[in-house]
Amino acid sequence: MGWQDRDWARLDEGELHQLYGVVPAKTGGVRVGVWAAVVLLVLAVGGFAYTQMPARDVQSSPPAQEQTVLYGVRGTDASVDALAPGGTRTVCTEEAFVAAAQRWSCLAWAVNTNDLPVVLPQQYQGQCTHLVAAVDQARWTCLGNEPVSSS
Repeated sequence: MGWQDRDWARLDEGELHQLYGVVPAKTGGVRVGVWAAVVLLVLAVGGFAYTQMPARDVQSSPPAQEQTVLYGVRGTDASVDALAPGGTRTVCTEEAFVAAAQRWSCLAWAVNTNDLPVVLPQQYQGQCTHLVAAVDQARWTCLGNEPVSSS
């Protein structure tokens, strides 16, 4: 016999109140209340967990590995400021062959403010008119074979 066939299942609210002292709750209202409470609880726990997360700085990048040596040709011009291009605290890190002058010329100077040791890269083997010093080892890297104009 199913629960619907039992005597107490066929009683109305007034009879249930008289016999048992209870009034049955509306099942739809109870479900909505329970689910609303569950949703609020989940939102509260999620919100609290979100506020406890460590702050992330989106613009920061992983710390760069600090250089211990500079690769290139040390500046030797004592007649200019030590930190000016060619000065004694600078390092040429990019060279190009200037066709009009028929000589190599420095295109980029790194300032050696930390007085790091300077290592001269090995001479490049092969044809190249535009060299850059590798930042992680003592060697030149070829960037091209086109002569650089003097202008």
